[in-house]
Amino acid sequence: MAALMQRGDTWYVAWRDGNRQRRQTLRTTSKVEAKRRLAIWERQRAQNEWRDKPADCAPEAFWERYERWMRMHLAPGTVQNRVLHWRKFLDLFKPPKMGSVTRAQVERVKEKLVTEGMNPVSVNNFVKDLRAVYNTARTEHLGDFGPMYTGANPFERIKRVEKLEGDNEKKALIPEQVEALIQAATEHSKAEQADNIHLVFALGGYAGLRKNEIVNARWEWIDWDAKTISVVQNVTFRTKNRRSRTIPLASKLAAILEPYRCPEGYIYMDSHKPGKRYRCNFQRSFQFVCNKAGLAWVTPHVLRHSWITNLLKAGVPIAKVSQWAGHHSIMVTADIYGHLQTYDSDIDRLQVSQ
Repeated sequence: MAALMQRGDTWYVAWRDGNRQRRQTLRTTSKVEAKRRLAIWERQRAQNEWRDKPADCAPEAFWERYERWMRMHLAPGTVQNRVLHWRKFLDLFKPPKMGSVTRAQVERVKEKLVTEGMNPVSVNNFVKDLRAVYNTARTEHLGDFGPMYTGANPFERIKRVEKLEGDNEKKALIPEQVEALIQAATEHSKAEQADNIHLVFALGGYAGLRKNEIVNARWEWIDWDAKTISVVQNVTFRTKNRRSRTIPLASKLAAILEPYRCPEGYIYMDSHKPGKRYRCNFQRSFQFVCNKAGLAWVTPHVLRHSWITNLLKAGVPIAKVSQWAGHHSIMVTADIYGHLQTYDSDIDRLQVSQ
């Protein structure tokens, strides 16, 4: 007969298997929840006495319950990424059952994504998220009698895709190219009166905002008297490192925003349908402008990367740039952009006395 036991704050189920005492964690610190899981465990154990068969299910049935669990236990950004990676998983593997996917298939898909040019970090994040999804399927009691899947995790022991040397040295725009892009975007906005795409380029090129920050940027963020723009979190928007920050409002950005100045609301209002990940989808207009300027390879993140790069090349202290960019620490900035720091006269302070 099974019984509850507690070690530290965690509850376990304990039972005798012949002459041996066994225990298994219930992965909870709540006694009420432990009792509920114990009842499920006992039903599952009783069922397995006559049916020794691993649990498996269709991906759709699992995802319906997993998504509810995920939204209660994980951060919004993590949920968003796993939803996107799950959709890609279904498109790539089209599995009839969770157990239909093999490690060999995962390796082949990983190689295919790399060959198609997907960033190594993106491939690794895809594998990492699917590994976590499968682990949850195997450990959490999402089914009526326990885990919905008890087979092997095909995403375990998948080797990471290593970055090639020089991957951190991303291509950046020089200031003249940023100006040319914003000019091309302004002309496109005048031609397409309902699409102020130049505001997107301005926020990325003159304030270094990330794509998610651009689409969620609000007029309330701007302090016209103090000449600052504050990236502020709210219920529906979270920054990458869960921190708000304040950036000096560049005079060029202020001049572009001034004609559209409002007391509140979103700065960029898109007439197109919302995207799956972002509040609005400006990809078509953005790409049109880049193509017109002869810079088809540019993305919103390239604008941010160029903003940081050009500030450092101009001699702005890396500590300031790191704070304005919203990096988790100055070490993040130094790791990626440290080679761009210019000459510092402090190097000559150490003099040998004669």
